[in-house]
Amino acid sequence: KEGEPTKRNTVVLLLQDMLEVVTRDMMVNEIR
Repeated sequence: KEGEPTKRNTVVLLLQDMLEVVTRDMMVNEIR
């Protein structure tokens, strides 16, 4: 089960998207 780089890539992409959304929300909250 260690020859599946696609799963790891999808997880990394999901984490990056979550980080982008969180940072964006934080920035918007700070501006308000």
